[in-house]
Amino acid sequence: IDGSGFCLDAGSNPASGVGMKIWTCYDNLPAQQWTYTSDNYVRLMGLVHQCLDLTNDDLTNSNQVQTWQCSGGNNNQLWSI
Repeated sequence: IDGSGFCLDAGSNPASGVGMKIWTCYDNLPAQQWTYTSDNYVRLMGLVHQCLDLTNDDLTNSNQVQTWQCSGGNNNQLWSI
């Protein structure tokens, strides 16, 4: 989250179904290293193939987003930033 000192954090064991949290930013922490791909996915960098995912296809306020195995054509993983 630009300029706030806080980052989107996937936790110490990123895996499908792990809820995201906002956490203090740390340099080079793998759980906070994200990339926005040319095909509109937000992918966790590193050895795990996890993407930011809309939990249960639920667009209501306060729905926690999660990581999930990156999957082509999964609308829950497509983001417009």
